Amino acid sequence: MNDMKRPFAAYLADFNRKERYWLLRDALGPSSDRLSASFLEKFEPAWRPSAEAWWAMDYHFDWMVAAIWQAGRDAGTLIDSDKIKFAAEIKGTQEDVDLIIADEFRIWLCEAKFGGALSQKQMTSKMQRVFQLKELADFSGLGIEFIEVDALPRGRQERRRNLNFMKQINVPIDAHVEGAFFKVTRTDFDSEICRDFDVTRVKV
Repeated sequence: MNDMKRPFAAYLADFNRKERYWLLRDALGPSSDRLSASFLEKFEPAWRPSAEAWWAMDYHFDWMVAAIWQAGRDAGTLIDSDKIKFAAEIKGTQEDVDLIIADEFRIWLCEAKFGGALSQKQMTSKMQRVFQLKELADFSGLGIEFIEVDALPRGRQERRRNLNFMKQINVPIDAHVEGAFFKVTRTDFDSEICRDFDVTRVKV
């Protein structure tokens, strides 16, 4: 995308309509414009975002497809006849990634799981979308990384990483989570209105 009219992050920003992102940015103030140095240091140096990298949360895959199309069209690399292959990847769903980071020629798609795991069906679907994005962006030289952000103990990370459907994921970045969470689980399934539930501690 050397011929892009604008940085690729600008095209992504055009589609960022996630209300909770804008609410969070307003609540945190100007400092939230950039990711923290301590977070960026968790990335391997060879594929670490820059300090000026753009970010957003709960970003839809359909928006990424449209951003790649807009950038290619503006650059004159894509023409109207190319649009049909992009249209096929607009699924009309809410499928997203938890965090997207963008530099000029690379994007990082981060999925966070603290004490849980994506099912094989969920992971397969997300990886298929990532592979489709890479194919659509093939003309551009845009790098796309898919990363698991994990707070599990190291041993459990290793076992999860070795599952067949997770082989394409980069080395997880440990999120800084102290102590444990609580979860609530319904235990009464015999009526529409819940009559009993359990509260249990989830160690991370």
